Amino acid sequence: MRPDRGIVKKAIADAGNNLSRAAAILGCSRPTLYTWIYQLGLERYAGIRIDSRDELYRRDRKDIRPNHHEKKLNQVLNQGPASGPILRVVPPATETADLPVQAGVKLPESLWRRVKIEAIREGLTVSEYVRRSLEGTLTGAGRRSKAKGDSE
Repeated sequence: MRPDRGIVKKAIADAGNNLSRAAAILGCSRPTLYTWIYQLGLERYAGIRIDSRDELYRRDRKDIRPNHHEKKLNQVLNQGPASGPILRVVPPATETADLPVQAGVKLPESLWRRVKIEAIREGLTVSEYVRRSLEGTLTGAGRRSKAKGDSE
């Protein structure tokens, strides 16, 4: 159970802003103490940097130096318009690729068994069998709807 705000605040003060000691005083782990601090809004009081922007944190810290890849990225991102656009617009492809999409379908177990048995009989995987069956059904449904439209 989380203690009151005043108790957490007093533990931090008694520990001299050492959060490991404050956690020991409260009888909890340090990550739990951090959770309580965030829940109670005591970040500033505990001396926790509330700025989540990593670049400001890195800029203020003198002991952290950007690595080679970060330097290259910063150089590319900081180039002005004279060097040309960083991103270029790619025209859409004329033909759309028919990429497979993974989908989950809930079926009654009895129907699933029948699908598996039919796939085995035809020497196909279940996904190949289902795809072929759906293509056939949808193609047939398209023909039927056109036929209905013609007869009206």
